[in-house]
Amino acid sequence: MDTHPNRLYYAALVVAVLVYAATKYLVRTPFGITLQGVRDDPVRMSSLGYNVPFHRMIAFGFAAFIASLGGVLFVWWNGHIDPASIDLSSTIDLLVMCVIGGLYRLEGAWLGALVFVVINNYIRSVPGLSHIGLSEERFHTVIGVIFLVIILLSPGGLMGILGKGHELAGRLFPGRQLATSAAPAATSRRAKGGPTP
Repeated sequence: MDTHPNRLYYAALVVAVLVYAATKYLVRTPFGITLQGVRDDPVRMSSLGYNVPFHRMIAFGFAAFIASLGGVLFVWWNGHIDPASIDLSSTIDLLVMCVIGGLYRLEGAWLGALVFVVINNYIRSVPGLSHIGLSEERFHTVIGVIFLVIILLSPGGLMGILGKGHELAGRLFPGRQLATSAAPAATSRRAKGGPTP
């Protein structure tokens, strides 16, 4: 285990920010838009002349590079790695993180991982859980219930719930949204010398 956890924290934070920025940039490039097309309809993209297997291979290589960064940080934290580190339970935990956060938004993976880790770290220290049968060995029961509740409320995960909250706020306060959208139009009319209401 690393003897300087603060250094590992800042290193992991920097790596996470850089990976997020690189991925956010990549999805906005023509290559990223092509990958979205390959994901949604590979047959149509192939008929348009795109090399679907090549694009999938590049996407897999980029994902493997990101996973390798996580592996390096994991070894730095634990001091070793073994086949049990990537067993079925770990794979399911990763899937649960992504679904909790939301599969339709890039930020969903980070949000889901944050929620998963916070619950994992703090649910065991809540007093009284052992009296109702939720001891620290029942963490997966707790995360499973939370997983089901989020999926029932929003198939888009927490990001979908946040999106619905933003949409609901727009419906409850339409004047504020209207004022925000009308401001650029008024500015453009002033720039052109036209009348402003």
